[in-house]
Amino acid sequence: MRYLLIVLVLLCFSCKKETLCENQKTLFQYTNAKTISIDLNNNYDKVKTQIKSQYEEDFCNSPEFNFSYNYKGKEILLPFKVFDCPSIMLHPNMITFLFNKEGDFLIESEIVDKVNISGFIKESIIKERERRETKTFFLSFELNNKIDDNIFNQVLENSLDGIMLYYEDLAIKNFSKEFCQLTPEEIQMLSSKFQFAFTSSEVFKYIPRLPEQMESKGDDK
Repeated sequence: MRYLLIVLVLLCFSCKKETLCENQKTLFQYTNAKTISIDLNNNYDKVKTQIKSQYEEDFCNSPEFNFSYNYKGKEILLPFKVFDCPSIMLHPNMITFLFNKEGDFLIESEIVDKVNISGFIKESIIKERERRETKTFFLSFELNNKIDDNIFNQVLENSLDGIMLYYEDLAIKNFSKEFCQLTPEEIQMLSSKFQFAFTSSEVFKYIPRLPEQMESKGDDK
């Protein structure tokens, strides 16, 4: 009886850790795209080198990849699109994160607390889509140097939370049910209305330093 109780406790613990439904596990990835290994917690040149070691074609073709990431305890595939040519580098629908060496950051030139990232991302997408019909958004992480992995992963995960919140709103608005309850056909319909991907670029070549208030914030730590 004691062993049965232990098994039941372990099963309950496993259930609590299961935080993603099947729809969410496969939501973000590009269909039929190559999976590569990249670490976004690097400056653009290092990210570019990682990609070039696995992809030898012209970057100006804006290739699309998936990369593996542990999100809420589950390995999922996330989309990444290369923007390397100057004419397409600064995409109009790109939400840009600028990090300094201490891990402080700006999102679209605004200081945003880590706990508020998901709401900020969601509202940014809503405002832009109200302003004009925009299907695809890109999240770009710009670093001069690698920062603390815990900080970076918290920012990345909170960003994914914001994207998920927006998909949840779309599910309620279009089908009057939660995203996890959608059929594959309904998910495909939402994906035809909205998609997102990560990217990286050479933004720091055009923005040589972060604003004074952010630099001083880092110095006070």
